[in-house]
Amino acid sequence: MQLESCANSHVIAYPSNLEKVIKLIVEAKKIYPYRLHGMILSHILGAPYEYYPYHHKLKRVHETIKELNPKTIMQTQQEIFRRTLINVL
Repeated sequence: MQLESCANSHVIAYPSNLEKVIKLIVEAKKIYPYRLHGMILSHILGAPYEYYPYHHKLKRVHETIKELNPKTIMQTQQEIFRRTLINVL
């Protein structure tokens, strides 16, 4: 995993796999995701985050997910996946 130090002891990480990404997010004091999926993953994992509003979709998604319990998001996603598989098979 590649790490870069920044001012005020912040770290920019370039993890090589999903397990490392999850570990970094869960152990971090705060996440500053630049992209939408980083914000969603931070919320689902229960990590405190502040997003960089480079696009209006981040604000819209943040306003939606901040009201949702991360477990509810995962259960809903699993149910959608299950229904999709049933319809395909």
